[in-house]
Amino acid sequence: MSILAGYPPEGRDRAVLNLAAMLARSAGDDLLVCTVVPAPWFPSPARIDAEYQAYLDDVANQALDRARAELPADVSATFSMHRSRSAPSGLLEAAEQHDATMIVLGSASRGVFGHIALGSVTDWLLHSSAFPLALATRGFRSGPGGRVTRVTVGYGGSETDDLVVAAGIVAARMGATLRLASFAVRPPPPTTTR
Repeated sequence: MSILAGYPPEGRDRAVLNLAAMLARSAGDDLLVCTVVPAPWFPSPARIDAEYQAYLDDVANQALDRARAELPADVSATFSMHRSRSAPSGLLEAAEQHDATMIVLGSASRGVFGHIALGSVTDWLLHSSAFPLALATRGFRSGPGGRVTRVTVGYGGSETDDLVVAAGIVAARMGATLRLASFAVRPPPPTTTR
């Protein structure tokens, strides 16, 4: 089994590498760092498309080189460039090809540090992925050898809550404890009108 980290071609997301490394280390899974570039169009006689594709390949390979350099040394990983019509589609295709257990994504660069900000790729995958997703907060860092120690799940009170069962499975795979969080919302006091 493997964990797939979606790494942007511009190579500016250390947070996704830190979270993916921590998850792979905790679960004992392989890590695949993948960047997606647009698939080529039909070739033209002018070979302009080939030049553009070569440029995209170069940008992706530079990003993967940066990822290799920034990934913690204690996590072994493979690096892959995938061609697809869109980044979300490409990540899903790569996840299927490599039998990924989850896809790890970073936050949009416009987000606040320590928070999750959805970009177009993350938003699309949140609404359409059959794979579990892990989202790194902007600026996420884990210490050397960092591991998942606790999985928290929001419990809504239903007796057959599949989310709690799924969180328990994730916690067991990571060797972590499971914490249930439940919130009671008090209704506003009744008001009277005259």
